[in-house]
Amino acid sequence: MPGIGIEGQRRLANASVCVVGAGGLGSPVLLYLAAAGVGSLTVIDHDVVDLSNLQRQVLHRTQDLGEPKALSAARAVVDLNPLIKITPLISELNDDNVVDVLSGHDLVIDGTDNFATRYLVGDTCADLGMPVVWAAVLRFDAQIATFMPEPLVAAEDATSLRDLFPMLPPRRRHHRAQTLECWACSPAKWARSWLERRSS
Repeated sequence: MPGIGIEGQRRLANASVCVVGAGGLGSPVLLYLAAAGVGSLTVIDHDVVDLSNLQRQVLHRTQDLGEPKALSAARAVVDLNPLIKITPLISELNDDNVVDVLSGHDLVIDGTDNFATRYLVGDTCADLGMPVVWAAVLRFDAQIATFMPEPLVAAEDATSLRDLFPMLPPRRRHHRAQTLECWACSPAKWARSWLERRSS
């Protein structure tokens, strides 16, 4: 592809990406990363393949039913590109293992489906200074965003979604001191303006 070339392909081959979740979001992501030639992948998922998954989780097949999604994903990725090194982790991401799992990667892709894990991934990536790609899908609607580990907001403006919407699950930490733009902090600016417009 123009703009990639041999040098770009070498960079992809030397890159390491961690994909959290091998379901509806993680499935196409893993296939495209493998097809693009990203050299090292880690996939973490604690769930098993169910028949109800197959209409949207395109990585898995009927012969994978009952198998851990991480193992099914690893096999599909190697079938597509045997030159890739993939590490499947059959585990739930939690406070005890999140730093070990995410550390050492160039990029983290969050394909999870619950607030607690999304906060955990977002907070940890901010702490580690790692970029994270976040996505969400509901029927025909989709959202995607990339959060870079850079000081993009002033400390006095670093209001989190949790500050604005107390009903959300508690976060592990807030990045007010670090003034980082993270998954939980960035949408707060939009939410704050939305609340201001609604109250006026």
